[in-house]
Amino acid sequence: MTPNLRTLTTFWQTWSNRLGFENPLLNKELRSRMRGRRWVFILTLYLALIAMAILSLYLAFSSSSSFYTDERQWMGKAVFGLVVGLQALLVSFITPALTATAISGERERQTFDLLRTTLLRPRSIIFGKVSSAVAFVLLLLIASFPMQALAFLLGGVAPSEFFISIAMLLVTTLVYASIGIMISTFLKRSLTAIVVSYALILVIFFFVPILFWTFTGISSSILFSTPTPASPTREVLFYLAIGILLCLNPISAAVFSEYNLIENQRLWLVEIPLQNGSSVTLPSPWWIYLLIFSLLAILFLYIATWRVRRVDP
Repeated sequence: MTPNLRTLTTFWQTWSNRLGFENPLLNKELRSRMRGRRWVFILTLYLALIAMAILSLYLAFSSSSSFYTDERQWMGKAVFGLVVGLQALLVSFITPALTATAISGERERQTFDLLRTTLLRPRSIIFGKVSSAVAFVLLLLIASFPMQALAFLLGGVAPSEFFISIAMLLVTTLVYASIGIMISTFLKRSLTAIVVSYALILVIFFFVPILFWTFTGISSSILFSTPTPASPTREVLFYLAIGILLCLNPISAAVFSEYNLIENQRLWLVEIPLQNGSSVTLPSPWWIYLLIFSLLAILFLYIATWRVRRVDP
């Protein structure tokens, strides 16, 4: 072996060990998830549902006389939004169930103490459990990419929209997986951990939009109902608060980012007019969502690692 090849091999082995790719728990979890007929059944059912939804949408659009003139690019956006929405539902319903039983299931099988006596570090245990769940969901997402590519054939969808949707789905998958495994480290029953994990995700999906519309209605009535215009500082703070609430929900962040891209043709920034005639430029919701939820995933994984490292009394 030449010195350069030996150095490259050593470098790869060092960093693969640090990143956890040589994790035996990850290999074991991946083998157990991919074996059997359950994986084939889930993949077939998932792709069949997406195909049926796209076919129904196509039949609805093709019945219009203006399908080949005016509505074709709108169907492309509709197909794209439909597939992304179904992928988001897949991430929301499958990912927590995969990780919420990771540690609590080991406790129920009375194998958690044996797992902690191995040479694996707590972060390696968490990495192996989370990575196997994320890889399982990622394979389902990749399998639906050819159907999502139909939107490009119809038109109306830019490559940037595709990559943004993939980034948001990946971060959402990581956050939901980290929520599930964090809850799993606190609870000893798998069923209870699954219920609590889904409850937290339902809060993100439903409580955050309710809080957004409530805050928007109350604040806008206070700021804009008076005959005298509000101060620019208060308006900017109002829009900042709305933006933060938008970024706490994946659906609202994606919808408003798409709206800004269609109306203003701006990918990274949003320009909002103020009452005094000026305007304020704020970040687009999608990349603030990526930043906030990436930090949340790191926090949840750190808590889960601390719980695995902690010795139970």
